[in-house]
Amino acid sequence: MSAILGYALGPIDPPLYQQITETFPAQYLSDWGIREAGATTDAVVANGLQTDVQPWTTLLVTPYLTGQISLSEALTLLKDRWPMLRIAVLAGEDHEALRPFIAKLAAYQIYNILVADNFTFNDLTSLVTTDWPWERIKPFLTVSPADDPPQLTTLPPRIHDHHQPYQASQAIALISGKGGVGKTGLVANLAWASAPWGGFAIDADLTKPSLAWYFRDPGTAWSPDLRELVGRIPELQEWHDSDMEWRVTPRHKQLIRDFLTQCPTITNGVQVMVGWSRTQPVLSMLPPALIAEMIRQAKLLKPIVWVDLPADVYQPFWVDVLRAVDKIVLVTSPDAMTVYETMDVLKKLDVLQIPRSLVTVWVNFGGRGELTPTDIVRRYLHVPLAGTTAYDAKMWHTALTRHQLPAQQHPKIWQNAVRQLTGWDPPRQTVGRQSFWPKIKLFSTPRGVK
Repeated sequence: MSAILGYALGPIDPPLYQQITETFPAQYLSDWGIREAGATTDAVVANGLQTDVQPWTTLLVTPYLTGQISLSEALTLLKDRWPMLRIAVLAGEDHEALRPFIAKLAAYQIYNILVADNFTFNDLTSLVTTDWPWERIKPFLTVSPADDPPQLTTLPPRIHDHHQPYQASQAIALISGKGGVGKTGLVANLAWASAPWGGFAIDADLTKPSLAWYFRDPGTAWSPDLRELVGRIPELQEWHDSDMEWRVTPRHKQLIRDFLTQCPTITNGVQVMVGWSRTQPVLSMLPPALIAEMIRQAKLLKPIVWVDLPADVYQPFWVDVLRAVDKIVLVTSPDAMTVYETMDVLKKLDVLQIPRSLVTVWVNFGGRGELTPTDIVRRYLHVPLAGTTAYDAKMWHTALTRHQLPAQQHPKIWQNAVRQLTGWDPPRQTVGRQSFWPKIKLFSTPRGVK
């Protein structure tokens, strides 16, 4: 197996990002694999610990990588788990705030720290492919030439930021066999309730997107919306005009990531990626790979990603999206015809070889139809019941017209639903960690990689 470079660079300048993730591997690491390790420290730790095999040969990071876990804590956790993992840090120019960071990494025998805001591809190659000695970072610490590296016994005791195991992000798609079963309202409530975990909701209905209506009036403009992302990727127009398959490049990933980070945040901190505005012409069909990549990038940003898929199972991107998510919730109402439609969707999932172990059922508007939730799962669908929602016409009318979600009125009930679907307890409330040198301009573009 070839060596693998994992990278987690944070929000660095796009030209530099492209140089490091595209130009550099193509010219200097042609025999290496390259993959993104995460967009936050939390994601990197989760991706690094939730595996039985060391995920990368080298992990390349910058100080712009932030999250609930401090950067030094994240790197030392990974070094504890994978002693043979080479951790490489592009640290920027030398300054006082850098010294304790280097000292802590040195105590874990992490010496590959490039302290410079002007470097070459050869410098970068050396950083990620060779093990640097202690002497490379001595000049940046207040030690004499004869001193040995700092030891763990000289550091303060480690204080862990989390009270539960680090967990990889989850993407959960909600699908249905027909419209009108309350799927989008369910997504809106689950997204709202997932705020303590960190939630992101994606409206993937390209025909009639309506997730935004649960948070703002239909005529209210959202910025950015999906149409703006399409405008940022010129190659999409070329794809429309040809029969070629559209492939996602590292530059596309960065553009998608930048777009997602700019998506609107509702009052409790959950982000929402809305579809095109219905006051504009219908959005043209998009390549299936684009929607699937949006989900992957959202997972790098938030622990829980909710995906509202259209009821049309023949949408070209439908299959790609379902293969990009971790769990699938079939939403049905308790009337017989809707349950039959849901059975057809389940058969299509079987044809696509999507494991039934990923699929659960949610019965919306329970008590209104002729079938009970128990009948639906035992006699017809034969998959686990994830939850039910009672029928309350006034409550759902208020949710849609006044933007007052049931999850706002009954947060514990809906947080229990999130817990049921994800298998996670809500994390403790912690203050997000910021980069410890936020004012430094890392790698000024004119003098960056040469």
